[in-house]
Amino acid sequence: MAPEVLFEPFRKGVDAPLGSNLLKVAISAEVFISSLCNGNGACGKCKVLVRSGVTNPPTGTEELILGKERIEKGFRLACKVKVMDSLRVEVPPESMDEREISVEDITYPIEGVVLDNPFRVVELSISRSDLERTGSSDRAVLEKVGRGYRVSYQALKALNRRRGRLKGFAVVDEGEMEVMDLKSTPKVFGVAIDIGTTNISGALIDLINGYVLARGHIPNPQLSLGADMLTRLAFQRGKEGIRRLKRLILTGINTLVGELLRVTSSSKGDIYEVMVAGNPVMSHLFMGLDPHGLGLYPNLALSSTFCTMSKGDVQGLRANPSSRISVFPGGRRFVGGDIVAGILATGIHRCRGPVLMVDLGTNGEIVLACKGSLLATSASAGPSFEGHLSGLGMRSSKGAITWVRMGDDDRVVYGTWGGGRPKGICGSGMISFLAESIRKGLVDEKGRFVKRGYKGRWDERGFILVHGGETSTGEPIIVRNRDIQEIQKAKAAIATGIGILLDYAGLGVDDLERIYLTGSFGSGVTKEDALTIGLLPPLTPDRIEVVRDAPLKGLIMALLERKKVDEACEIASSMECIDMAMAPDFEERFLHALYLGGPWSFIQ
Repeated sequence: MAPEVLFEPFRKGVDAPLGSNLLKVAISAEVFISSLCNGNGACGKCKVLVRSGVTNPPTGTEELILGKERIEKGFRLACKVKVMDSLRVEVPPESMDEREISVEDITYPIEGVVLDNPFRVVELSISRSDLERTGSSDRAVLEKVGRGYRVSYQALKALNRRRGRLKGFAVVDEGEMEVMDLKSTPKVFGVAIDIGTTNISGALIDLINGYVLARGHIPNPQLSLGADMLTRLAFQRGKEGIRRLKRLILTGINTLVGELLRVTSSSKGDIYEVMVAGNPVMSHLFMGLDPHGLGLYPNLALSSTFCTMSKGDVQGLRANPSSRISVFPGGRRFVGGDIVAGILATGIHRCRGPVLMVDLGTNGEIVLACKGSLLATSASAGPSFEGHLSGLGMRSSKGAITWVRMGDDDRVVYGTWGGGRPKGICGSGMISFLAESIRKGLVDEKGRFVKRGYKGRWDERGFILVHGGETSTGEPIIVRNRDIQEIQKAKAAIATGIGILLDYAGLGVDDLERIYLTGSFGSGVTKEDALTIGLLPPLTPDRIEVVRDAPLKGLIMALLERKKVDEACEIASSMECIDMAMAPDFEERFLHALYLGGPWSFIQ
């Protein structure tokens, strides 16, 4: 008889094969425990308390991360536990993979577009005399809509439900000359979805009047399988692995869309178009295509053009049965449709002078636009910018420290996402702390702590940002030198990519006219902090613009103005992608870029 594992406080029990891995058992039971390293013990996030049952002895990794005192109390890393007996396992709050949804119920227009999509709504009132004159319900509808149109099967089914008599609205696609649907309300909505490695962002748009009705984001459910895409792909091979990754994406999208519909008192039947963008791996997985070729040199994609799908191609997607689904075109290698959508939103492809767009996330993408040409590269910043640091890091969710300010009297002031007591620190909070530490002389240009002042905030591990009595977990939030090193490496990757693109174009830092900073992390960091640590070239702050949700805005523009789709396809096909790792002096540039602040002449 297989051992049973009971997970508290979820009250979920599951039979597990003898010797199976506890983290994988939790995933199979849909108990999602934080695990950013996909179970190799590096992140220390999957801490659990084994209340009863026999397991394998603690490993050296666990002793290093948890410490002797915690292990004696029964704490273990789920990824290192083998099920040797029936177990009762408690998942503490800090280890729960929180899937907080943030949705804004707002209404606003999108600037820079001319409302020009194929959808329109025709009010109908079909009487018995109309039916007798035309001889059929569908011909009566076409009489009201106009000549040359056809009636879809979806609309016929709606007529059948109403027994051929209708007072309501016809949803018409003028491009296809088709009556798509018949309904009682004039709601015709589109959904824009940006599938990020860490977060999935979305917006609900009224396609008739051109207004955004709601927008929001949700953590990508794939995070339970690893923080970065390569980690997930390495352990999810074959058809079943691809299906699992796609299923998780759809779960996240449907959950987010459900909330967007809820706050607007709408239903999935109101959604007639879905437009999706993401990095190449996410786009492939959404379409159910094998992305593993992207992980092998020369990183070839199966698809990088604009792709249209039907509802039947993405079974289970929360939308009208007759909805149309599109996937945005991408560039080459790891430059995906999300970057193309960001370019469309910022308009840098139309700029004459040299302009940069820097998209900061789990992967960092950089685009240099000059005189109509586009150069792009992907900088493997790793998940550090998303807050996936050792021990203290977390996503931008409730309890995450998002900014830090240090006074001259040993006081440290901080703000948390959602308010309340801190639980950890996210990427923007870490950048803020690092910038403040440089200003106060606590950290030198090599990223090493220089112990000056703040005497009550040091121990053998590092700088005590928040004492245990002030946190929601009771544990202190301590910044270690290795945490700074992780941010340094991520910062160096971005700075090196910028320098290589400028050199490739024969330009210098002084030639740059403007920088657009975007991305799931980029829109949360301040310009001043980014400049202080040397993440961006030393332009004046007024020449740096932080753009929130640029890819999402680009998708919304394409939903509202059909010509924007053609514009996006032109952007994707004309963009030249540079593999910065192939630059002959890449390593030298990267080593120089590790220095915090400092002159950019070393990097370029």
